[in-house]
Amino acid sequence: STRTLQSIDLTTITENDRTYPDEHYYMPCDAVEQDRLSILHRVYLAALGDKLTTAPITAATTRMLDVGTGPGDWAVGISERFPYAEVVGIDLTIWDVEAVEAERQGGHEPQPPHPGWNFTEPFDYIHIRGLKGAFASWPALYAEAYTSLAPGGWIEVVDYSFAPPDTPDILNRPSGPTSGDSPAFTHLFESTRLASLRAGLNLGTAHLSTSLLTDAGFVDVRATQVNVPVGTWPSDARQKALGKLFVVCLMEGFESVCLRLLTRYAGWGKEEVREL
Repeated sequence: STRTLQSIDLTTITENDRTYPDEHYYMPCDAVEQDRLSILHRVYLAALGDKLTTAPITAATTRMLDVGTGPGDWAVGISERFPYAEVVGIDLTIWDVEAVEAERQGGHEPQPPHPGWNFTEPFDYIHIRGLKGAFASWPALYAEAYTSLAPGGWIEVVDYSFAPPDTPDILNRPSGPTSGDSPAFTHLFESTRLASLRAGLNLGTAHLSTSLLTDAGFVDVRATQVNVPVGTWPSDARQKALGKLFVVCLMEGFESVCLRLLTRYAGWGKEEVREL
């Protein structure tokens, strides 16, 4: 179905030749970022064995919420696999959802994402993916999600880190170089980490802690970890293809993650960021 948005003035901001949803969020929302998010969606999909969720969605799951839906790849995909369910996507800005649908070559037309979170009916399932650094308080977000879920409903929170298993996220670790990092890589990420702290952001994955969810009242909390290769080094063909997708996504994402943080909070020029 297609619905008309409320009359809310949504404006974007052009900064350093990139488009952002507002004055605050550090990630852009332009066509370049939309392409990157579509690649990342394919990475998540492949990492989970062509599954869009690890939650036990059944015929009783009739109302779903996708928080920070972006261009809507996940929301459109889940609505195609569960056509009986109502799927709502919310985001800071309106993305080109028609492009997402066109890429799938058919299917029903998705409604534009809702700007904001203000619903009177509960949801059976809430999906939150790739939003590290997006919220000042994850406990507050989880509390909101808890009150927005119907009894027996599920929440699923997904994200990734640039780190081997059992090591701190590179953007949330103590200062200092790490063995194996190139000087340029270390300088870029250490500078971005410090800039993110000045901005009051946590770009690590502490929000994936199961204790935050249990503190919000959730029960039966489960954690799933999937290791994804960076590059084409695996001998397995599927892993090699996945690693290629992921390294492209990371390379394309360096500017998206670093540009606004470094120019606003570290005093860098936009060309300095791009050169490094």
